[in-house]
Amino acid sequence: MTDAELADFFGCQPYFIDEVIQNHMSETGKWPFRKYVSWCHAGSVNIMRICGTQHPDYVGLTWREFLSKGRRMEANLAAFRQNPAYYTDIVRRMPGMFLKIVDGRGYVTTDGNHRTCIGKCFLYGKDSPFMHGVNIQEQQTDLRMLALYSRLLEKLPGYCKAEPAVTEIARDDGNGWGTHFFDVRMRVVNGRRKGHEGIFDADELEDGLLPALRNPLAARFGEYRKLLF
Repeated sequence: MTDAELADFFGCQPYFIDEVIQNHMSETGKWPFRKYVSWCHAGSVNIMRICGTQHPDYVGLTWREFLSKGRRMEANLAAFRQNPAYYTDIVRRMPGMFLKIVDGRGYVTTDGNHRTCIGKCFLYGKDSPFMHGVNIQEQQTDLRMLALYSRLLEKLPGYCKAEPAVTEIARDDGNGWGTHFFDVRMRVVNGRRKGHEGIFDADELEDGLLPALRNPLAARFGEYRKLLF
């Protein structure tokens, strides 16, 4: 779609129009380290936060290319011409729009790719960037623990394994919405010695186990010897 066509359809030139649609799969490894998850079947979302999709056909296109190549884009643009208020009204989206935001970056999951693209372009020129009545999930990751996990994998002996140990510590939910909080720790298991395992919080990993792994004598003869050998 040309700049002139963008101006005709949406009355503006969105700054992001030539940005590449990102791959939701790049975020999936964060789920085991979730510390906060909220969801709502009919929520509101700042549509500008959506930067990607899980649909393999659209990952790697720019938003401009998607406006021309989306399989149902022509029909969705025609519907937009007839009823642009669909993108600003507070209504339940039918069919549903399913969006997920991970650490501030948003993605379309099972449905809503074409409407998300149109909504981004249209609402960029409006007073509010929010679309309403969408199915939305938001996740915040324990990024410190995720980074410690990567460091731990580099240092652990091959016969040991590490895995996140996640416990729900609080929740608040109702009819069609919910918020959940989690405590994220790390379980380290010695595969050669049955029953030898430990669960560590982030401070215990950073100040205790990881320094011991960097020091062969401390690892073999220190407080973690039964876990590591």
